[in-house]
Amino acid sequence: MVTVIEASIPRDFDIVRDLFAEYSLWLCFRLFQEYRESVDPESMLRQNMETLAAFLPPRGLVLLGLSEGRPAGCTCIRTISIGIAELKRMYVRPNFRGKGIGTALGQAAIQRARQLGYSTLRLDSACFMSDAHHLYRSLGFADIAPYDGSDVPKEHQKDCVFMQLNLLPREGGGSLS
Repeated sequence: MVTVIEASIPRDFDIVRDLFAEYSLWLCFRLFQEYRESVDPESMLRQNMETLAAFLPPRGLVLLGLSEGRPAGCTCIRTISIGIAELKRMYVRPNFRGKGIGTALGQAAIQRARQLGYSTLRLDSACFMSDAHHLYRSLGFADIAPYDGSDVPKEHQKDCVFMQLNLLPREGGGSLS
């Protein structure tokens, strides 16, 4: 059974740090594999933990995906401008992949972003993350041009996919997701 909860710091600090550490290791390995780009995972983790406040209320949140009570993945939301949030750090541990945890995290993030009053949810993702792109598109995200507020440096934007989901109800009362 998959459960998604909002992380509470300091209670869940160690879980968040462990998931961010695994994400950093995985991402740095893949960046080197794909682009021969050498990034230090410990520096990446340190930066992520130093900027954790951007993902905490009132400007953001961290969601934890649990499988039978065990931490299986995470995702974060942060405010990038008035009415616009960004989905970040979507990660599912390898032994939990294919069990619906990413979908549950994505759906919960969309629901919470709506509840918090955002009109738009954006994300950036490396081009090699095709499984993630499939998930995001299944949740209603569509490709867009690079956007203000993304932390992807201009020289690396060609290696990324940028997406957006309109969170406002469509004419006639339906929603986009």
